[in-house]
Amino acid sequence: DYVVDMQYRDGSTINQRYYGGADFGATSFGGSREDDRVGAYWRSLTDSSITVYRRTEDTYADDVRIRIWVRPTPTYDSGWVSISQDAAQTLAHNIGGDPEDYVVDMQYRGSDFSGVNRRYYGGADFGANPPGGMSENDRVGAYWRSLTDSSITVYRRPEDIYAEQVRIRIWCFWKPPAPDYSSGWVSLGQGVAQTLTHDLGGDMDDYMVDLQYRGSDFSGVNQRYYGGVDFGDNPPSGMSEDDRVGAYWRGLTTSTITVYRRADDTYAEQICIRIWVMPKPDYDSGWVSLTAGAAATTLTHDLGGDYSDYLVDMQYKYDSTINQRYYGGADFGANVAGKEDDRVGAYWRNLTTSAITVYRRPEDTYAEQVRIRIWRTARPDYESGWQVVSQDTAETWSHNVGGQANGYLVNMIYYDTSSPNYINQRHLGGADFG
Repeated sequence: DYVVDMQYRDGSTINQRYYGGADFGATSFGGSREDDRVGAYWRSLTDSSITVYRRTEDTYADDVRIRIWVRPTPTYDSGWVSISQDAAQTLAHNIGGDPEDYVVDMQYRGSDFSGVNRRYYGGADFGANPPGGMSENDRVGAYWRSLTDSSITVYRRPEDIYAEQVRIRIWCFWKPPAPDYSSGWVSLGQGVAQTLTHDLGGDMDDYMVDLQYRGSDFSGVNQRYYGGVDFGDNPPSGMSEDDRVGAYWRGLTTSTITVYRRADDTYAEQICIRIWVMPKPDYDSGWVSLTAGAAATTLTHDLGGDYSDYLVDMQYKYDSTINQRYYGGADFGANVAGKEDDRVGAYWRNLTTSAITVYRRPEDTYAEQVRIRIWRTARPDYESGWQVVSQDTAETWSHNVGGQANGYLVNMIYYDTSSPNYINQRHLGGADFG
């Protein structure tokens, strides 16, 4: 699980000149340092020690610094792959997204005393003074090349003895680009379902859907009562008991998605659907069947790192229809015939660096199967940190991100301080219990 970083210093100048080791030829520096062996490398990594070697004529690594991180689970890990001398091997990672967002780490190991090592990382040609057991002009080491959004190629040099096996790990820290589809602001009547055509094609399991709405009241752009809510006997001012408010999306296919605004809603006069075709998630639970009202299901992701960097997406489906109806959970009132007081929808809670818990409510019919996906994100443009908000209180926070608010992806999670590590999205958008 280690990621090793080595730097060295020539006097006060930090550098990685000839990282992994290099041999000068007869023309180096105007002939003044023919056949010098320079640079430094690390080898023999174990769970308790690491060995650093500085080559015989080196002048660049007067001081060496090793730093080791126990990194969170990578998005892709090839495992140890055997590779022949003078062979190139292409490994399929299928992460997708933008390769410029990737962090790539390569290590290798051999049957000699080097163990896990980076000797002659990137490749080196021995000159007239090769190490013991090697010959003049041997070509050693290994390197990676040809990185795309689906594969990477590793090459082991012709006389190499240090990289009998190679491992590639890739982390993809996602930052939202422009969405692959945006409906723009679409007016929607109360009690109306509207089908929008996105025509993205591909695999809809790769989609992440974001729904925002806005009304003429003071809410502006909002997600009030996201997924749909029925008010109880203490409705907000201007609303009535059992009013059905909010909006949700359902019926996602590779070409369309349907948005529904509930019958008494005042917050979603206009809606905007955006869809991203996402890179491979760092964790994907797959579709997990849940029984309504049964004990909550805990899913183990073991991503490690900092959970505040996670972007969690939950979708559910019934009869193969992907939806977010009553996301976070809702209690029906008296205006849903035959389902008065039913408790529906699903939510996630108890997010930690190793697990997340999913619960399907007792009378739910919409979340027969649930899927949780988690991506590690790059540092956001704004993060509020954990803020205490009193009950029945509205707080305005200044983010000063600028640009167009229509382009923002907003992610809110909350923390129940009465329980340890109780990070959740229970009743996201608000709910009234019946």
